[in-house]
Amino acid sequence: MKRILEACPFCASQQLNIVQGLLTQRVVCKVCNAQGRREKDALQAVNAWNRVYHELQLSRRIETRQMVREVGGLRN
Repeated sequence: MKRILEACPFCASQQLNIVQGLLTQRVVCKVCNAQGRREKDALQAVNAWNRVYHELQLSRRIETRQMVREVGGLRN
């Protein structure tokens, strides 16, 4: 099963590698050197990387909404 590898959650780069260690694999960003969790296989490494990407995206959206509410409250 092929999975789409999301961009780096820290620098938005698409320049990513799946690095194979002795018993594990992980995703590494070529630009900022961010590293995903070590997993037993590439699919698990991609899933772990994508999970971090989606969690950070959600967190950023929540923070943006909170800031918009605060600014809106200051105007009233």
